[in-house]
Amino acid sequence: MKHELRKGDLVWWTMGTGTPLQFSKAEPFVGIVTRVAEKAEGVEVYWFNNNVLKVINCDQLMKATAENSCD
Repeated sequence: MKHELRKGDLVWWTMGTGTPLQFSKAEPFVGIVTRVAEKAEGVEVYWFNNNVLKVINCDQLMKATAENSCD
């Protein structure tokens, strides 16, 4: 696998832009990786903003850190 995401990682949803996607004004989409595909580039993410589980390609995500937040 090319990505470095693991179960339990906090992630921003970027939609491939390299910056966190905004859920609402000044609030980025943030979630936690709940499962990692064994043979693909996808992960399942639980999104805290809307309480949804979503399978998504890793190129649409980045690890959430204070340095890459929307502040």
